[in-house]
Amino acid sequence: MKSLKPFLFILLAAVLLGGGGIALYYYNTSQSPQVAPPVTTEKPEKTEVAKKEVPDTQLPEGFPINLPIESGAQITQNFTVTTPDGRTQSTRGYVSTKSLADSYKTFTDYLKKEGWIITAEVDQPKLKVLSATAGGKNIKIDMTESADGQKTISISLISPKKVK
Repeated sequence: MKSLKPFLFILLAAVLLGGGGIALYYYNTSQSPQVAPPVTTEKPEKTEVAKKEVPDTQLPEGFPINLPIESGAQITQNFTVTTPDGRTQSTRGYVSTKSLADSYKTFTDYLKKEGWIITAEVDQPKLKVLSATAGGKNIKIDMTESADGQKTISISLISPKKVK
C-alpha cells in the first residue's frame, strides 16, 4: 500500500486542480460580459474652402515678391485657397529648366538668407523637398523629375488666420 500513496496523492492533486480550474472557468463565463463601446459611424465635418485661381502673370496671395521663381517658366498651377476661419494656402507650380540640384540650392540659400527656419529636407536624385517656417507661416517646396526628364516645382505657402 505504501507504493500507492504517491500515486493517490498525485491523482488527488490533479482532481483538485482540474476541479478548481473548471469552477473558475464557469465563474468567469457567468459574469456579465465586457461589451466594447459602440463604433461611431459619424462622418467628420466638411470644411468648405474657397479656391481662387490666380492669373499666371501674378503671384498668389502672400507670396514673397523676391521668391526665386524662374521667369518665363510654364505655370502649371497658381491659386489661393481660403478656409472659413481665414487660413490660406497659396500655391504656384511650374515646369523648370534648371536641374533639381540647382533649384534645391537656390531655394535653400533663399530660405536661409530670408530668415526661414528649415524644418524638413528631402534630397533624393529625382525628389527634393524643403519645408520651412517664419513669422507664423509655413512654406513647402517640392521639386520633382519625372521619368521623361520633366522637372516641376510646386511651392505652397500656408498662412494662419488673418487678424481683424
